[in-house]
Amino acid sequence: GEEKMRTIKLVTPISGDLDAPTQNLLGLGALAAELGAEGVSVHDLFARTGVAATQLEDAQARISHRQRLAIYRNARRLAKRSDIGLLAGARQRISDYGIYGYAMVSSRTFGEALLFSLDHVTMAGPAVRQISFRTDGTTAILRSHGIDSLGDVLPFAAEFWRSSMTALFGHVLAFRFPSKRMVFPFSAPVHWRNYERMFGCPIEFDA
Repeated sequence: GEEKMRTIKLVTPISGDLDAPTQNLLGLGALAAELGAEGVSVHDLFARTGVAATQLEDAQARISHRQRLAIYRNARRLAKRSDIGLLAGARQRISDYGIYGYAMVSSRTFGEALLFSLDHVTMAGPAVRQISFRTDGTTAILRSHGIDSLGDVLPFAAEFWRSSMTALFGHVLAFRFPSKRMVFPFSAPVHWRNYERMFGCPIEFDA
């Protein structure tokens, strides 16, 4: 018979103290590279965030949630293209995530890789309070909760996170990650057609 919907994991990647230096900079190199291709320097990307450009190469460096959002705001302001979050996320490589990425790709099954990624999701730098993973029959559902602290950065953060994870999962599988549907709680941006190209599935906005 069909399996009932069940929650397999609920993780809380963000500390209650939004100024606590609890997150590393994994994945932000792709954002710096995409902006670099537009002629924007890492120093400008990190300006007025309290984060030094040199920390990008330091696996031990830690930043706070507010600092991550400040970097996102800089990226959005400096970018020439509105879809910078999607483009930057698509640049992600397994090596950008160090041990985290290599552990995912060496998992026996994709299910194991996904559970590992959720167990260590703080390393991947999500900007939401909670992530739940559940199944409904043969469909896996990943959902982000607690987006209240994102404010105006929500669309950018969602684009960068979803695009980054889709790229990483694709590298783990060695083929395009098969998304069935994506749902976003904000209005369609001007580059909304790029979502379907990027994710290869139906997209719902204001949902």
